[in-house]
Amino acid sequence: MQILEVENLSLQYGEQIILDQVSFSTKERKIVGLLGSNSAEQSSIIKILAGMVFQETGNLSFKK
Repeated sequence: MQILEVENLSLQYGEQIILDQVSFSTKERKIVGLLGSNSAEQSSIIKILAGMVFQETGNLSFKK
């Protein structure tokens, strides 16, 4: 069962594109890691998932 689905997530600060159409999903009872070319990408995804920052485009689905 998918517990988290992220589809086409985008985030931009001024002219700087941080996330560009990022999509992924995680299954229940799985350990996952975030890898990327710089830490701004990973921390931005975590901030969006935590509700600290709002994405410009894309959908988040949390399932119980």
